[in-house]
Amino acid sequence: VTCFVKDNLMKLTDGLFRTVFHEVAEEYPDLKADNMIVGISMARLASAPELFDVIVVPNLYGDTLSDIAAELSGSVGLAPSANIGDRYAMCEAIRGSAADIAGIDVANPSALLLSAVKMLAHTGQGEIAERIHNGWTVTLEDGIHTADSYREGVSQRRVGTRGFAGAVSHRLGQYPSGLRKMFYASEPMPEIVPSRRSKAAKDLVGVDAFLHDSEFGPEDMAALLKSCETEALRLILITNRGVKAWPDGFPETLPHRPLALPLLRARGGALGEPRRRLRASLPTPRERRGFHQDGASLHLRRCPRVLHGARAVAARPGLADAER
Repeated sequence: VTCFVKDNLMKLTDGLFRTVFHEVAEEYPDLKADNMIVGISMARLASAPELFDVIVVPNLYGDTLSDIAAELSGSVGLAPSANIGDRYAMCEAIRGSAADIAGIDVANPSALLLSAVKMLAHTGQGEIAERIHNGWTVTLEDGIHTADSYREGVSQRRVGTRGFAGAVSHRLGQYPSGLRKMFYASEPMPEIVPSRRSKAAKDLVGVDAFLHDSEFGPEDMAALLKSCETEALRLILITNRGVKAWPDGFPETLPHRPLALPLLRARGGALGEPRRRLRASLPTPRERRGFHQDGASLHLRRCPRVLHGARAVAARPGLADAER
């Protein structure tokens, strides 16, 4: 079982997915579990799909992966899918609705037909699922194919949606002679009992604020912000897209762009003269129009004596009053 993630960059989201994957894998010691970076994994899947057995991915990567795997097998119109939950199940074609070819008798009905087979098997109607699946396999074996999977020298007859469905219906009850025969159990799928874990303890240890500015380098920006510190709020780190810019960072990690500074206010009090100096350095509303949204990230740690922390409010483009 292989998990595809991008946890080298998506450290929180994909990192969490990878962590939970390995936690669950420990409950199945008879299975070999590993994880790979999604980019090279997709390339390996396209060039050597036999390297993989079961693949576990977040939804976004799964959408891409399923199309690649289906196309490798002949067409995206062939692959069904099953979404199995603890109370409900939904089976559907992986390709979506294919609205661009709706109603013109060219779509491959295989994915939707096999999705119905999966639903029949899930609900314990294995005998019906078996008849349909094997009839479908015999149809492919006889070389009756729709346009997306038709191959000169391999296919015998090119048919449309209705023609393919009719060919399958005429072969119900038959079994393939070369391709694998399919058999399904007559009992429904066992009930899934999800494991519930206790809620993790969480505590507020700081605040991240996004600061936008075009005039200052990291040292100047840090000096300005530190002049606004209070007992409730102090600056400990400035980063740009995860790369430290202050303290002891490289100046080039903080690009100069027409961006806006935030206002920082401790809970229950004003910042006084430092706040006025900070406000004076802000662009005017006219200057703020059209500003980019990417800038530096400030990490503000709550002091131990302050129970409720502090809040940081960023000046956004288009606001008439910078204090908002």
